[in-house]
Amino acid sequence: MFRLNGNSNQISWVGGSVVGHSIDKYTNEIDLTEGFGAFDSIFNLSYALSGRALDIGGGASDANCAYVAQRYLLDSVVYDPYMRDPTHNQKVLAVAKKRPFDIAFSLSILNVINDEESRKNHIRLCLSTLKPSGKAIFKVWSGDNSGIGKLTQSGYQSNLDIEKYFDEIAAVFGKDRVKFDEQQKAFICFNNRDTYPSGSVFLV
Repeated sequence: MFRLNGNSNQISWVGGSVVGHSIDKYTNEIDLTEGFGAFDSIFNLSYALSGRALDIGGGASDANCAYVAQRYLLDSVVYDPYMRDPTHNQKVLAVAKKRPFDIAFSLSILNVINDEESRKNHIRLCLSTLKPSGKAIFKVWSGDNSGIGKLTQSGYQSNLDIEKYFDEIAAVFGKDRVKFDEQQKAFICFNNRDTYPSGSVFLV
């Protein structure tokens, strides 16, 4: 049903990814943390989003990229260590190294990472692929909101509210660079670095 990823304690994600608008089984409302619903929520934030975006953990389908391109005029590409082949992922990272992105999306990813070091690496990747002044957007599916992590048929779910991840995100971006949108339940994080030291764009 699940497997450990390499030498870490991270449980690999083996489930699918949400495409289109889906219904949250706990709230019976449109899920605003994955698929089209997540992007509709993100573009209601009080921050301008434009340019090029990287959807980290965005799944096997390019449907979400097509949706944001058509509806929000945003050019995006997916990087996913579980749902995309290594060649694709390497090309995406090579592009990001030469020309960092304006935006990095992390949509319902932190809640499926059970290993703290792996979560830290994911957050670092979000930061390291951004250009100076770029923004990372984090959303989290809180599941049953019990705060009790559980194995599922797809991998792992933390069942934690997004605000529980503030300290981990702030440890990478810096507390003064992390803003929380209560209405949209999203963290907006800013890359205030002016430059990257040569050869150190990617931290993971």
